Amino acid sequence: MKYIFHIGMGKTGTSSIQFALQHNQEKLAAQNAHYLGMWFSIADQKYNGFARSREIFDGTEEEVKQRARAFHEACIALANELGFDTMILSNESLFELFDRAAPFFEQITELGDVQFVLYFRDPNQWLPSAFTQWSLFHKGPPGPIRSFEQQVQGLVHAYDPARKWHEKFGDRLSVREHSKEKDVVQDFATTIGFDLSPPEGRVQERSENAEILLRALFNDRFPTPVLPDRFNGTVFSVNRGKPHKLENMVQTCFSTEGASEAIAENMPTFEFIRDTFGLDFTQSAPRAAKEIDTEALRNRTIDYLVEITLRQALQLRKLEKEVQEMKAGNSD
Repeated sequence: MKYIFHIGMGKTGTSSIQFALQHNQEKLAAQNAHYLGMWFSIADQKYNGFARSREIFDGTEEEVKQRARAFHEACIALANELGFDTMILSNESLFELFDRAAPFFEQITELGDVQFVLYFRDPNQWLPSAFTQWSLFHKGPPGPIRSFEQQVQGLVHAYDPARKWHEKFGDRLSVREHSKEKDVVQDFATTIGFDLSPPEGRVQERSENAEILLRALFNDRFPTPVLPDRFNGTVFSVNRGKPHKLENMVQTCFSTEGASEAIAENMPTFEFIRDTFGLDFTQSAPRAAKEIDTEALRNRTIDYLVEITLRQALQLRKLEKEVQEMKAGNSD
């Protein structure tokens, strides 16, 4: 049995790869392969979904290895039933979970032929993208929104598990570079040796700056992490005091000061990636500071606010009508 684990990093085209794998199941089947999805639920349904999937790596080393054996046995049973010889799983968070996941994958490598596929992206490109996704669009850190400069020193260490993956699974690790100019689905297909049809267009379009700004203003009002759905469902439905100053949040959201310093501080990791995997980010140029037209951004933000206001006005009118009808029905 061959296993292909696409392990990350996040923000390197993972959504496009996962979309392509999911929508190429018939083509994969013709090549004797099957895409398991993002989770390890084939071993047990309790590991399905983001919240529970990591539990497969909890417990003692022997407990984790036992779950790996259960995963392998379930894959063998499915392979025998469908006539497949390759199982593919894609989960971008696996890269960061090395310490917990290593016993699981160590056991799998003893049971089958394993290939790990890992994508790196130039940190000057990756750091701003990761900050926008996990600090603004989906606020992970508790407390108020912190600027890029305040968080970049922590974000840059997301690359650090490279050493551990190489030391433990270097002979099974395929490391690739992700860039905007590259068709990541085609590159992934070539790397694993399978034919995949790429999705049309981008799977996950980046939100406009005005939307990011509104989300940051909303998320900044809560002391806890905020999932995107909270903004989607409750935008501006509660008055939480004086409005934030737009100019202050523009600086917090779109300044990328501090990237060069953070990368320089973590240079040994990038030198290791260069010397070991042949991907040289040590000489990459800092991302040019974006010229933000605050007035244009303010105007576009107003466009969003007008649309949100009108939609909510229609929703409120509909609710008022339904309440009136319910009251009229009760009075009869």
